Amino acid sequence: MSTDDSWRHKLNLLGPDSLNSLDRWRMESAQREEARAQARQQRQQEQARQERQLARAAASEQIAALRAELATLRSEHDGLRDSVANVMDAIADTFQTLGSQRMDLSAEQREEIRELKVEVAKLGSTMDQLLGRDFKFARERGDSGIVDLPNPLPRRSVN
Repeated sequence: MSTDDSWRHKLNLLGPDSLNSLDRWRMESAQREEARAQARQQRQQEQARQERQLARAAASEQIAALRAELATLRSEHDGLRDSVANVMDAIADTFQTLGSQRMDLSAEQREEIRELKVEVAKLGSTMDQLLGRDFKFARERGDSGIVDLPNPLPRRSVN
């Protein structure tokens, strides 16, 4: 047993009256040290509690800011979703309009094609009539006496 612990042993066995002045000083010093340690511990606990409160407050502010930002993003998302839905509806309407116009144009085009076929048939019969008159080009020899045009190159004869 050390001398520091002997006063505690006497205190436990015989009570505080049995201690001499040195042991009483040691006891008071130990009590002061315990009080300082307790006060230090309380300050540390209080500081830790304040730090936790500050952290909670900062986290609460961040959470509030993030919630506000989330609400903003949700409203923007809803607006964009509505815009996309409106655009898709407009595209669908446009495609339906184009489809119906295509059918209408198709009927008009069919009529034009029929008319063009009639015109082509008329022109074809006119060409047949023209070709039926025994049309010949200038260089063709035939019954009509059409002669070749003169050849500008002299003929070479072999001597």
